[in-house]
Amino acid sequence: MRFTDRTAAHLSTRTHVQCPVAEFTGATAPTPGAGADRHPRAFVAPLVSTLLTLPMAAVAFFFVGLAPVACDSCGGAVSDRFDDSYHLAFPVFGIGMAVVLVLLLCARALPWRRGNAAARVWPAVIAPAAVVLDFIVFHGLVDWPWDGSGPDQALRSQPATSVAQ
Repeated sequence: MRFTDRTAAHLSTRTHVQCPVAEFTGATAPTPGAGADRHPRAFVAPLVSTLLTLPMAAVAFFFVGLAPVACDSCGGAVSDRFDDSYHLAFPVFGIGMAVVLVLLLCARALPWRRGNAAARVWPAVIAPAAVVLDFIVFHGLVDWPWDGSGPDQALRSQPATSVAQ
């Protein structure tokens, strides 16, 4: 197939990347408004945020999943209080992780235009902070056995006995 000036002119009027045939034949360039508003480094903030947030979320989820081990030796009322508070705190943590996911998706999904630069950076900055806040909220909601109400509290209040009497 032979490219003519008419074919090259037709290809060069599209708004995508300029066709090499159009450059070779000397046809007109695409319109300046086609990609001039695109921000060249729009991917940086969402990428850095993703690289920080996902490992932080994985570590937080690991420790939240490991939290029931804290009350393995508990018994009675202390274990019941811990279990009740954990069964409330874990779904709250899950909702917080969903909010973090929405923030990451929002930072990535916004159009890569210069006008959206601030709107794209804010969710990217807030996402790692939301993981930390979510873990703090989880830790605050759980009734931990070592907060003064555990079964070993009575042992701590007794004076230590000397072995060499």
